[in-house]
This record gives sequence, structure tokens and C-alpha cells, in this order.
Amino acid sequence: EVTNTSQTQQSVPSLLVIILDGRDRRMFRWTAATTKDKLDPGQVTKFSTQLADPPDGARSLAVKFQVQQ
Repeated sequence: EVTNTSQTQQSVPSLLVIILDGRDRRMFRWTAATTKDKLDPGQVTKFSTQLADPPDGARSLAVKFQVQQ
């Protein structure tokens, strides 16, 4: 879930999903989107993604906002 904890409407960026090995090294990554692109204060949106064939050695994952530069 992604929650807007601010007092104003916020845009929801894409999510970066990262597969990590046992030493927290990045093995694979992809982007995911939420079901909404803007959230009002206190509003929540969900996302779902999957990787059918994770790489050997995958031990954990991280989900971060993808910052556009």
C-alpha cells in the first residue's frame, strides 16, 4: 500500500521493485504502478506485481519510489 500522509493532494510516482541477494546486492529490478496516480490527504492505494522466475540466489526485495530526474 501507498498512503498520502500529507495535508495536500500528491502524485504517486512509479514504484521500483528490486530483488536482492544474501548480501543485499541488486540482482534484478523492474517498475510497478499503483492503481491511482494521485492521492488526496489520507487516501491509500494498492499495487501488485510478481516475478515469475526470480533469479537463483534471490533472498529479499525492496520497494522504493522511482524518482524522475
